Amino acid sequence: MKRKILLLCVILVETYGYPYEKELHQHVFANYSSDVFPCDAVGQPVNVSIQAEMNYIIGIDEIHEILTSDLQLTLTWTDDSLKWEENRFGGIKDIIVPVKRMWLPDVAIQNALSERRRLQKEDQRVAITSNGTVSWIADYVGQSLCPLVMTKYPFDTQNCTLYIEAMSHGKDKVQFVQITALNGSGIFPNGQWKFVSSSCSLTQETSGDSVALVNLIIQRRRDYYLLTIVLPTVVTSLLNPFVFLLPAESGEKMGLSTTLLLFYSVMLTHIFSNIPSNSLTMPVIGFFLGGQLLLSALSLGCTVVLLHVKYEATPTRNSGSTEARRETDSQDVNKEIPWEEERRAFFRRVDRLLFWSFAISGLILFIAIFIYILT
Repeated sequence: MKRKILLLCVILVETYGYPYEKELHQHVFANYSSDVFPCDAVGQPVNVSIQAEMNYIIGIDEIHEILTSDLQLTLTWTDDSLKWEENRFGGIKDIIVPVKRMWLPDVAIQNALSERRRLQKEDQRVAITSNGTVSWIADYVGQSLCPLVMTKYPFDTQNCTLYIEAMSHGKDKVQFVQITALNGSGIFPNGQWKFVSSSCSLTQETSGDSVALVNLIIQRRRDYYLLTIVLPTVVTSLLNPFVFLLPAESGEKMGLSTTLLLFYSVMLTHIFSNIPSNSLTMPVIGFFLGGQLLLSALSLGCTVVLLHVKYEATPTRNSGSTEARRETDSQDVNKEIPWEEERRAFFRRVDRLLFWSFAISGLILFIAIFIYILT
């Protein structure tokens, strides 16, 4: 039964729908030429409306400031020579034709970096309605220049702009009259960047040619950077002052100071190797690591000086026979030299003073950076 119904539908379409559509194609393209501009009057430009939608953010080359994306543009204009009466052709409201049979505006991405700046025209279709409205859905997949502002890296939000222009048509041939942006609900998710919003606007160059602007606001996903950059940096910054609480007798004061110094150096190099090499927008976290690197270097220097002073102030054993040294040691078992107690108390006070000084300095630096990022 289902096969009979399907066969009947096919017969009806072939009997009634196909002849009308074939006749409509012959009627519409009888005197049509894809080389002729669809203008109502001589000297009047073709008014083109644009609807932009971002399909996919492929990625951003942060070092070279290049955005790779998949942008879909729906271009609409009116051609009076393509109108028809629906009643005359079986109520057909629209038809789909290959792009090679149509006149298309020569639209390109102005700030594209790839060789194919123009919108692709191969293997695409154009929709034509009975009132002469032509709709062309074109995709641009490629690279475009996107200057990055890395001040709040890795908590940054970037604004990338795509400039759309009519390449070979002047202002007297093609004019962009309207551009709108969809909400991006159908965008394919990216693991590093999150699509926030998009906006569009129209502007004019000094020559009078219209240029359409598509602004994309994207935000960096922070989870990865919180675990690999922020968390280790904060934890090690808390360890910086504790170098002075470590007893000199343990022999680990120099090792801890040197390890922290190397950590900040490596982390600073890692961050700046993944961002643009310019001095216009320096990341705040870089200043924080630089400050911690300076504090770590100072703590290392203070540790060296303190250990040297402690060594110089330590009394040396009297040289002599073994029996004489044993007698001296046995006399010092129950009697502690008063000046040695004062020396130890002095160095404890110095260590505590340096501990609180470096702790307060690191805390002030952390609070300042945190407030700047929040604002």
